[in-house]
Amino acid sequence: MRTPRVSVVIATYRREQVLCETLEEILSEDYPDFEVIVADQTEKHEPATERYLKELGDRIRHLRLPEPNLTAAENAGIREATGEVVLFLDDDVRITPGLIAAHAANYADGRWAGVAGMVTHDDRPPTRRLPRICTFSKAGWFFFIHQYHRRVEVRVAPGGNMSFRREALLE
Repeated sequence: MRTPRVSVVIATYRREQVLCETLEEILSEDYPDFEVIVADQTEKHEPATERYLKELGDRIRHLRLPEPNLTAAENAGIREATGEVVLFLDDDVRITPGLIAAHAANYADGRWAGVAGMVTHDDRPPTRRLPRICTFSKAGWFFFIHQYHRRVEVRVAPGGNMSFRREALLE
């Protein structure tokens, strides 16, 4: 099965250590063809964060945006994306290995224009029927569960874990 190129877009605003943790986790993904685009709306990061972002070098595309606006940041990421699939992640989430592959696998079926992954927070733990995957971030507990047993139609997609065919976004 051919794997589509995936552009991971992370819009960020005034996040420091949690942004670095999110980037570290996504960059450690074992997926054959992906890029990471950070749409950064932060005026000035703490020195440790600036140093980390510079150390990543060409492992990410770091876009500096002049003012905070989530929609503008995500649109900038879409414009810069080179992947067939654009995966949006929040800047303060924790993921488990396989997230990119789980999103990408859904696009083998040409009927799907978008994929919504589950995101739960500390006040809504996952059900026992699904695997429980949790890690802590300063913003709370985030659970990314992508081992679904079947596809279902959804009316909304959680902004912190959703992907779309780039061509659909551009239309």
